[in-house]
Amino acid sequence: MSEPYVGVPEHDPLSPALETQEPVTVHASTSVPPPIIDETPVISDSELMLVRQSWMEYPQPLSFEEAPALLDPKHPKNLNFLLVNSHGAVENEVHAVFDKVLTPLGLNATYTLTSAVGSVVANRKVTDEASREWFPSHTSLCDPNLYDLIVVGDVITYGRPFLTAACKTNIILYITNRFDFGVSDDHDYAQLMATASRWPNVRVMANNLWEQRYALAKKHADIHLYAYAPSTGTLTENYREHVKDGEATVDWNSIHQHEFVIIGRPNQMRLVQLMEEAGITPPTVVPQRHGGPLVLARRPLIHVPYQANTMSLFENINVGVLYVLPSLQLYESWLEQGHFTLDGGQTHEELLTYVDWYRTDLQFLFFYFDSLEDLAPSSEFRARVVREAEEKWHAMKQYMKYQTDRSVDAWRQALQSFPRLSDSTPIRRPADIPPPMPLMAELPDPVLHV
Repeated sequence: MSEPYVGVPEHDPLSPALETQEPVTVHASTSVPPPIIDETPVISDSELMLVRQSWMEYPQPLSFEEAPALLDPKHPKNLNFLLVNSHGAVENEVHAVFDKVLTPLGLNATYTLTSAVGSVVANRKVTDEASREWFPSHTSLCDPNLYDLIVVGDVITYGRPFLTAACKTNIILYITNRFDFGVSDDHDYAQLMATASRWPNVRVMANNLWEQRYALAKKHADIHLYAYAPSTGTLTENYREHVKDGEATVDWNSIHQHEFVIIGRPNQMRLVQLMEEAGITPPTVVPQRHGGPLVLARRPLIHVPYQANTMSLFENINVGVLYVLPSLQLYESWLEQGHFTLDGGQTHEELLTYVDWYRTDLQFLFFYFDSLEDLAPSSEFRARVVREAEEKWHAMKQYMKYQTDRSVDAWRQALQSFPRLSDSTPIRRPADIPPPMPLMAELPDPVLHV
């Protein structure tokens, strides 16, 4: 099995401390530091040092206990974030939660967006070879003087080069759809993730419960989760304008508030076909670019799940979209018959425990139909959806307030747990002091029952 390597870039800001034999005091910078003369030899790509530890543990164990945190109120400082991501909704969520964290503190953030190694690989297949080839010419992305934090979102494999190189900065891995997307058969990567999730400079966060279960049960990767932080569904102004582009393609004034609609994704159109085959008038089909959550607000939306969770799920619930889903019994029969597929291959118990659409503690947010006949224009089920809409909207509003507060707190704790490396010098930790235990956010139960 190949192991992660650490490349030592030129002008490594931490190298002088590593060469110092006596511990040095950690302090916040109060003036412009003198130029760093780095005498560490540059290691070529063919001589990369193999490690299985964070740079905070190898080659010397370091401590930052007295360093100012990223959100240190005594030393406030605007922050620079590198967002490694190619998913618009994930970018929106990160911006939204960071804004909720930083604004009350009077702090601002600058974001640099990149898909990093994702821009040079096909089909999101970020192999070890691709990581090794890409990283040596991008070592500056790991410079803590440039970026206080790297956030890798959606396709977590885009963070592989940073882990493989034991990147010398703070990292959050925000999993929203399988940690190994693109390299699902790569055992080395799975083990790298399990190891890196326990590094003192890495926090793994997930927006659904299935991610950790999938890693352990399906891939035998014991990934340590810092926090379960489901999406807040908050829409930033930029994101609202972005999704609004598709609004003009639908005449929403012609679609009654209580009329069932379905989004014309290929995996949803199979339901339309089933209804037509059964002689039942299908719902109104709207295009994938239809204007976003706000135009769907307080409307019933039919959806057949294809993933354990989607970014749009809580974006929609946050504005009162009434999700209409097949009951679990009907859904499982459709899966067995091959009409639909669910990414993950979950068992019945896993559906009830880990998949947001059917979790027993979230079912109060949805309407479930038991047959295609329930979707017919004049069915009793449709009438029930109309009768109970107000009660459902009230429950959604209460729940999303709780979930948003909890998730923002999770992100706040994550940011606060990192040292501000640009203003700090590490202390060499004595060899007889064990490394710190992996951190976990202190949060209340994930679900408020209303």
